Amino acid sequence: ARLNDLTMRRNRAPSRHHFSKAYFERMFELLGGSAQLVVATHEAEVVCALVVVVDGPFGHAHITGVSDRHYQLSPLTTTVAAAADLAQDCGARWLLLGSGRGAREDSLFDFKRRIGDVLRPYHVGRWVVDSRAYQDLCDVAGAQVLADPPYFPAYRES
Repeated sequence: ARLNDLTMRRNRAPSRHHFSKAYFERMFELLGGSAQLVVATHEAEVVCALVVVVDGPFGHAHITGVSDRHYQLSPLTTTVAAAADLAQDCGARWLLLGSGRGAREDSLFDFKRRIGDVLRPYHVGRWVVDSRAYQDLCDVAGAQVLADPPYFPAYRES
């Protein structure tokens, strides 16, 4: 949670991208073994972390964080490579990195393109398939479940 918060502050990200320790604990509890934490260290200090979620042939790079002090070492590159290896070991064929900020082609998108240049169209759905798990995540985040939320999923808005 600390590295993600540092990264979001460095990038002036909206509050919905700052995740609490409770969010991470609950996410790992609910996702079980399909969510894994990959870390990079330098001189015994964790300098980068990435949560990868594996589902069938897909590994999803979900949340990352890089320390301010070690940012110039570019530890995210090797962490993504380790996440790809982990996802493959778990049976995934693809590691999905996502797009840039707000689905734009920005510097984050460019970084991801340098790692892997396979582009595929994607669509984001706004439906809840497990209402109990969704409510649990919203409760942890202190978010209110609305019929037509201004941001989806609601637990990432708070």
